[in-house]
Amino acid sequence: MPPGPSPSIRGDLGFAGALLLFVLLTRLPFLQDSFGWDADAAGNVAAAQATAMGGSFDPSRPPGYPVLVAVHAALWPLSPMAINGITALFSAVASAFFFLIVRDREVPRGWAFLLGVSLACVPEIYVNSTIPMDYVWALAFLLGAWWCAGRGRAAAAGLLLGLATGCRITTIVMLAPLALLLLEPGRRAGAARRVAILAGVALVV
Repeated sequence: MPPGPSPSIRGDLGFAGALLLFVLLTRLPFLQDSFGWDADAAGNVAAAQATAMGGSFDPSRPPGYPVLVAVHAALWPLSPMAINGITALFSAVASAFFFLIVRDREVPRGWAFLLGVSLACVPEIYVNSTIPMDYVWALAFLLGAWWCAGRGRAAAAGLLLGLATGCRITTIVMLAPLALLLLEPGRRAGAARRVAILAGVALVV
């Protein structure tokens, strides 16, 4: 049988899970049974409703946010509070991935945990983590892609980058930095193949 995760990564994943739960709890008091006053959030909601009712993707504004709209359309019967909660969950996931990225740079767990909390408390992230906006979704997928690329997992990184781009199209510019992660010293063997996998999966998704 292949070996299981090392004690170190198991401990990191435990801390990441605790951070995810902590950040999510900080969002719960601010979840409302409405979609807020942001015009772009209202546009995303309208696009999801039109997609759910019409059966085809209806972007709120060019070029559209198909991943976010598709998920919201699928969950359209849920209450606004539940739909807002999905974004809150993504903000917690982003913090957890940030913690894991920092840990891979050998930052002590306590400091890495505080850095994850700090990311969650950035005003732009906090404000947009309880309404149906695309920024936080894209950030969570991007940080997941960054962590996977840092560990040499090109296909997973490509998939997550593709999903991030489906939430916010400008995220595709991060393809170059992620490719550089796959070229770091110690990973040169097969690096060209991994970069090709990263780019291919991201662009296909």
